Amino acid sequence: PDRGDRRLELISAPTFGIVDEPMRITGRVIDATNGQVRVRVSIDGQRVTETLARANQEFSIDVRLPHRGRNMVVVEADEGPQ
Repeated sequence: PDRGDRRLELISAPTFGIVDEPMRITGRVIDATNGQVRVRVSIDGQRVTETLARANQEFSIDVRLPHRGRNMVVVEADEGPQ
């Protein structure tokens, strides 16, 4: 109960996309601090973009799918201090 926790909340993310057209992912990093947090997006294991987001505020990030078919899109934030 005395340890903090950081959580990444996706607010909106498309369920499909068109190759080479931007698709927007919107989220929020929930954290006890209001500092900046690095958020990274990778597709099929390859990092495609990253941004600095202010904790507890919405952020948006645009990505483009590299190929047709299934794509594994992973959004992650740096770990918190605890």
